[in-house]
Amino acid sequence: MAPQEFPEITLHDTRRALMAGVPVQECRVHAGLVAAPDALGLDAIESKSGLGRMTLMGDPRRGTPGVLPCEGQSSVLLH
Repeated sequence: MAPQEFPEITLHDTRRALMAGVPVQECRVHAGLVAAPDALGLDAIESKSGLGRMTLMGDPRRGTPGVLPCEGQSSVLLH
């Protein structure tokens, strides 16, 4: 099976998503991952996006969702 081809993703995609109403936090994560595509793990995403762990993962005690999609889900930019 051949590897799946993905179109090149740029910061222009982040800008278009931001102008289309995608939340700022999600765009920050996307921009961080575009700038550092080799970033792996929550610590790296936290560092590259400048967002805290509670913002990325959400707070189940308060019922607030995180920026990162749950397992098996996707978002406009983060799939």
